[in-house]
Amino acid sequence: MKVAISDAGPLIHLAQIGFLDGIRNLFEEVFIPRIVYEEVVAKGLEREYPDAYIILDAVKRSWIKVKEAEIDIMFSGLHKGEAAAINLARRLKLPLLSDDSKARSIAKALNIEVHGSFWVVIENARRDFITRDKGERLLLKLASIMYVSSDILSFVLETLRRKK
Repeated sequence: MKVAISDAGPLIHLAQIGFLDGIRNLFEEVFIPRIVYEEVVAKGLEREYPDAYIILDAVKRSWIKVKEAEIDIMFSGLHKGEAAAINLARRLKLPLLSDDSKARSIAKALNIEVHGSFWVVIENARRDFITRDKGERLLLKLASIMYVSSDILSFVLETLRRKK
């Protein structure tokens, strides 16, 4: 069974563009630390963020599972949710989904396989879960809600066009 750990970023970003199930196409289950659940769902519901309701639905459908995650190592410059996700991925030896550049760098340094929201879209297109046109539209939506340089966006779009 293919399982991954996620911090808040990919959950929020993919829910905001209506593509949270893109994660489910690639992983049967996604574990999130309780602190990430509190940040994304509990606080999001209090603030009536639409993405919080979408993520809560995925938790209720049981493909996103909340896990207790101790922070064995706190990494400078990271939020607790990102640190908890890295620690959980390290402990369970599972891939990490994160859009935070510092969290991704730390995960890579710890030999944790790491992917972000752009990868989720590209991989869905590569595996023919979505068309390339839909993938391009989703990538442009992601770029409109995330900080992404024009060089990175060009690279990501070109990667999508080359995938198969």
